[in-house]
Amino acid sequence: MLFSGLQSKLHDWREHQQILKLKGISPNQWCLLAASYFKVQIFSNTHIMICSDQDEAEDVYEALKHLKNVYFYPGHNHSLYSSIVTSENSLLARWSVLQRLVNSEELIVVTTWEAALLLGPGPEFFRENSFKVVKDDIIPPLDLANRLSALGYFPASTIEEPGTFSRRGEIFDIYPISHAPIRIHYFDDLIEEILGVEISTQKTIRDISYHHVPIVPGPGFLMKDPFTTHLRTRIPQPQPKFKNKYESRKQIFQKINEGQLFENYPLFIPLLFDHPKTLIDFLPADATLGFFNSDNAQKNFELFLAQQTEDYNDLIDDVESNSILPSPDYFYLK
Repeated sequence: MLFSGLQSKLHDWREHQQILKLKGISPNQWCLLAASYFKVQIFSNTHIMICSDQDEAEDVYEALKHLKNVYFYPGHNHSLYSSIVTSENSLLARWSVLQRLVNSEELIVVTTWEAALLLGPGPEFFRENSFKVVKDDIIPPLDLANRLSALGYFPASTIEEPGTFSRRGEIFDIYPISHAPIRIHYFDDLIEEILGVEISTQKTIRDISYHHVPIVPGPGFLMKDPFTTHLRTRIPQPQPKFKNKYESRKQIFQKINEGQLFENYPLFIPLLFDHPKTLIDFLPADATLGFFNSDNAQKNFELFLAQQTEDYNDLIDDVESNSILPSPDYFYLK
């Protein structure tokens, strides 16, 4: 029987929760083999695949993305204290995965150590602040618009980005954070149908329909208490000699007072929560964690953290710097 030895090893691994160690095969080769021959044995529940670096994670994702419910969970992949602007798309991709895990969806998640240990909102944030748009429910369009605005979504003429909505007569478009864009057709205050939307053309996709769609908070939801209070305590007022740091902090809280997202806000997300959590905190008890090149992965992450600490120490007393970020301890679980 083809691969009978490996199949027996996989059976023992699943039955006895043993550590599975394979040699002589690359992560990409393993994924192609697993997806082709051992999909049921390996991916029968939520499976987190933690790679040693971003390039390896992208290769693994490419090898698996043809399977159902495969998601890439990106991190920052750059120094917190550099001038690089942190990706908003990466933040929204992480939130999409976290919401699906809260909803008990069985996923295959490809990530890195850096991303898996990056701090952010906990499961209760999504459970307590989300709702569903449901076919045949009665909710007036104005009430839906107000509810979306309260969750940090922004009105727009067309929905081209996640976290936006548009209302035109009996048609109500939403681009949720954790779902493909949708078009609601109303009959008075009744949600008559929920269909897909083609973003590039803004046309209805009638072949795609939904019974319900989860709506999770948008980042704009965080621009209020208690989140902004947590932020203030973690980036205290700089001393007078640090003029650039003072101006950076001032600009952030001016934007917040105006109810707007501030520049590079995705980088500050961990600072907005009193007890931030990681991806690991969202996993069900029966989730499987797979590590590729685990020794290298751990070493790479330790080197990454050491570099963050060095970068932080170089800037903390620099009177010319405008960086107001606290130490890396506020951003990653060690």
